[in-house]
Amino acid sequence: MMDNTVDKIANSLSGCALPPGGIPINSTVQKRAHFAHRLQRPGSIVVAPGTGDGLGARLIELAGFEAVYVSGYAIEGTFGKPDIGLLSFAEIAARLEAIADATALPVIADADTGYGNAIN
Repeated sequence: MMDNTVDKIANSLSGCALPPGGIPINSTVQKRAHFAHRLQRPGSIVVAPGTGDGLGARLIELAGFEAVYVSGYAIEGTFGKPDIGLLSFAEIAARLEAIADATALPVIADADTGYGNAIN
């Protein structure tokens, strides 16, 4: 019963962001190519909700958005840490890789400076 409910929600959300012409974009390559093309149009605005983990990225995708935004603040928060650069570059990169693996959407990463230094 639970699977059926999840499927219904996913199916209802999956058609939210159709490109011009109404043909769904299904593959990762198609979604990322469409996004790159949209960025080249003058005056184009892309709404990219933020997350710090793969679950959030999947929910953003299911809601029909075109991209996922990831910041150091969001990632640090999912580790229960303040946004003062306590995570290493390797930890941030690993989390970004996991987020990109969780969604077919393009991931915009705001890569901070500091990495591991509490005074940054």
